[in-house]
Amino acid sequence: MTGADADHAICSYHGDIEISGGSIHAASARHNGIIAIEGKITIGSGVRRVEAEGNDSAAIYADDGISVAPELEVTQPAGAVIKGHGIYYPGGTKFTPYVLIERATGEEYPLWVGTTQVNDGNKDDILGDGRASFNSSTNTLTLNDPNINSFFSLSYSDQSYLIYAHDMDLNVKGSCCNKYDSLYPDYGIYLGGGKLSLSGDFMLRSGMGSTVYASGDVDIKSGYLDVGSMYSREGVIRFHSDVDYFNAYATVRCGGGIIIQSPLQLTYPEGGRVIGGEIYQSDGENISTIVEIMKPGFESYDVYVGWKPVTSANKNDILKDGGKAKFDPNTKTLTLSDPVISTVSENLFDKTVKIYAKYTDLTVKGSYSSTTTATNYGIDVYEGSLTLDGDFTISDCIPLPQIMI
Repeated sequence: MTGADADHAICSYHGDIEISGGSIHAASARHNGIIAIEGKITIGSGVRRVEAEGNDSAAIYADDGISVAPELEVTQPAGAVIKGHGIYYPGGTKFTPYVLIERATGEEYPLWVGTTQVNDGNKDDILGDGRASFNSSTNTLTLNDPNINSFFSLSYSDQSYLIYAHDMDLNVKGSCCNKYDSLYPDYGIYLGGGKLSLSGDFMLRSGMGSTVYASGDVDIKSGYLDVGSMYSREGVIRFHSDVDYFNAYATVRCGGGIIIQSPLQLTYPEGGRVIGGEIYQSDGENISTIVEIMKPGFESYDVYVGWKPVTSANKNDILKDGGKAKFDPNTKTLTLSDPVISTVSENLFDKTVKIYAKYTDLTVKGSYSSTTTATNYGIDVYEGSLTLDGDFTISDCIPLPQIMI
């Protein structure tokens, strides 16, 4: 929030100002960034960041005092003092014209999501978008399709990582897809010095390094996984019985052996064999560069909602939002109840799509509004007919048609 041509960016006359959550940027006014005249300012524990800048006056000022939650700290200027009406330079005699208040970092964890290191201050909302959190008691990283658009790199290496951790056991659950991003990191999920478990839906790609890497065991607990490659340097790779589908288009290998629990089946390569820590073709001599493992009866229907492929496992609750998107494979009908589709897939021509079907007819029923996530197509059906029956608003396509068949 900027206050161009105003005396103050944020101001309350004869009343209090309470900032209870989110991030605030108050600047570019003639005088104060944030001011409460005959009132107080309270900055609560739910706040991620407050940045305020005064022109010829204090950045933050309140006649009745300023209260900042103990979970927060003034990080700029260093050593600033909160007292009386405002925030002062060290020594407490002069108001500071610039203030940055952030969550106290507390303990830092050896875990990065993109370039953001996880700490006590950000673990409940690592990226500030509500889509990544960390439970330090169980070492569980929960993802809800975060947009990770920057990659972590070590100071002594130019290799890049989507998610990087070391010297800990790590559980990753939820959903994440970077397949349709314009740039891939060298590694996807990388864990040095620990065991890794994955539970949920993941569609991940990487560059020269492994898409999923751990120095210890890798446990694929459940869900749908489509990755480039998977490597456990010293441990065992286990595919647990609750896995619906797994695909790797490069290699799966490890130092301690591969275990595929019943009733899962190795469906590609046909007649493939698990020999030690690698999967071979039927001849037992050549390592397979493509691996597919699935439950008996698993089907994929060539329909996508966001990045999620519609399958026999998720057809009744595609987005895991209580069933706001359902698919009937018998009638080829997708029923929508105002779902939030915040991700995209790509069609055969590398154009992004919110709802996509190929080589099949599709009926879309119900209600859906798509106005916020930029995409090339809203609904795209390739080599099939499309029937619409319901209330639909699709206006976020750039610059192509909203509906394509």
